[in-house]
Amino acid sequence: YLPLVATVARGEAPLAIGGEAPRLDIVRAGKNRSLWNEAAMADLTAAMAEGEDQEGGVALAQSHELAKAGHWIHVDDLPGLLEVMDSSFSR
Repeated sequence: YLPLVATVARGEAPLAIGGEAPRLDIVRAGKNRSLWNEAAMADLTAAMAEGEDQEGGVALAQSHELAKAGHWIHVDDLPGLLEVMDSSFSR
């Protein structure tokens, strides 16, 4: 997934709709520390930092943590997931 994150972050994703670069929101389960360990977070942060939308100052790739969620984020923190999705759609 990291190459996709970096490609979107740089604004190079070929999936542009209406001339706008697509945005990518990654939702992380906060209780899943084995998957989202320090090394994984460093890799994700580096991939997201490869590029930012300098024109509008809006990051094209963003990461969101649902602290109360385990593997099944939609079960463990549905309100949090819907909030992330709502903010994503309103950009």
